[in-house]
Amino acid sequence: MPEEEEQDPQPAPQETPPEPAPAPQEPGSAPAGQPAPPAPAPAAPAPPAPAPAGGHEKPFAGARRSWKFVLKFLAFSLVFWGLEFAYQWYVLIPGEVGGALVRSFALAGATFFGLALCSSAVFRWKPRWVKYWYVRRSLGVMGFVFIILHFVSTQQFLFNWDLPALFWSLDPFQNPVLFGLAAMPIFFLLAITSFDWAVDKLGQRKWKAIHRLVYFGYLFSVFHFLLINPALLLNPAGYLLLAVTALAVGGDLYWFIRTVVAKKSSKLGIAVGVLVILLWLVFGYLGFVAPALQAGAAPQAPAPPEPGVDPELQEDVEAMQRFMERNELPVPNATLPGERDFQGERVAAQGQFQNLHYQTAGTASLTQANGSWYVVFGEDFATPNGPDLVVYLTPNQEPTQREDIGEGIVLGDLRALEGRQAYPIPRDVNVSLFHSVTIHCRAFNVPWSYAPLEAV
Repeated sequence: MPEEEEQDPQPAPQETPPEPAPAPQEPGSAPAGQPAPPAPAPAAPAPPAPAPAGGHEKPFAGARRSWKFVLKFLAFSLVFWGLEFAYQWYVLIPGEVGGALVRSFALAGATFFGLALCSSAVFRWKPRWVKYWYVRRSLGVMGFVFIILHFVSTQQFLFNWDLPALFWSLDPFQNPVLFGLAAMPIFFLLAITSFDWAVDKLGQRKWKAIHRLVYFGYLFSVFHFLLINPALLLNPAGYLLLAVTALAVGGDLYWFIRTVVAKKSSKLGIAVGVLVILLWLVFGYLGFVAPALQAGAAPQAPAPPEPGVDPELQEDVEAMQRFMERNELPVPNATLPGERDFQGERVAAQGQFQNLHYQTAGTASLTQANGSWYVVFGEDFATPNGPDLVVYLTPNQEPTQREDIGEGIVLGDLRALEGRQAYPIPRDVNVSLFHSVTIHCRAFNVPWSYAPLEAV
């Protein structure tokens, strides 16, 4: 929440801080020279030290002066992301490199932004720690880097760089991708102005005005990851992100209320703070309360899992079903290979799709044509639409568990909901080691359907 504007403590010339990070800057202002609560303590700083005497600050000069800190923080950031990736790849979605990259970049970026905002409240609570303000900026810059990598990996592995597909719905509560897209230009603006030369060029007043936008960018990003797939947050990595988010939002709200009560905030600061709070309330109502009211006053208790069914898998299935009920999903409609691609085809194995959680019908075959191997769905293939459906070639003949795709080969996103379609198998794959075709919901890590392959 916005807080009062204060004089920024400047480090001693011999201890010029480094510069990586777009640090969140408290919106709001107080008359110049007035101390902020708690009383005589200095507030959390925002801008860096002034440019060296006799000239303007050059781009990245502070980073060059503090290159040791920059390298250490970069190493810390890579280790943190590496742990996020390893947890996704080894535990939650074994062997799914694309999904693990998408999730780990998102979690790392959102967590770093939350920590950057948390530090603002911490500096007010412990003013003697204000000398570490440059860590806040470093967290912000690395958070932005991770968010950019999240966007790139999402395009590469989920959307195949089909940018118009991002706008399949213009309602951000149906298509939370829009919240993420709204946050990105704000974070970009904060990132490119987070260095000493930007403060020197803009002046502190303009610089602070720009960095107050962080509260709106963070608001958009939080609703993006809360609405896009809530089930993905129900694990230790998600719990960490939720805890950091709660601390960041709670800390900002606490200090905003304190400054308003103490009459240390300007009218502009109060107006911006009230606007941010109203947006949180409105988005929260539209995103969570309104859908719950539409679904019924009292949610029904989930049915007990069937004997032999993994309870965690059952929870993910129910979360996937709720997501499908609430969201209008884009319909896969990729261009399919023509018959000319399959002249002289030979079917080596074939099977019927089996129902797991949704009715799926038709045949799948392992077919050789033109010197290559393909998985081919027959003309009789049909399945309901679902979120992020992916086709695998799997070794287990009955891949009913999520772990069964761990040793599988990703053949690509499901191209269409019905009719003939073909998926080329990489040439270096030994097809004799695989005995089934699996359709898997990657977003919720839920097996959708499978077809056991029997030699013909």
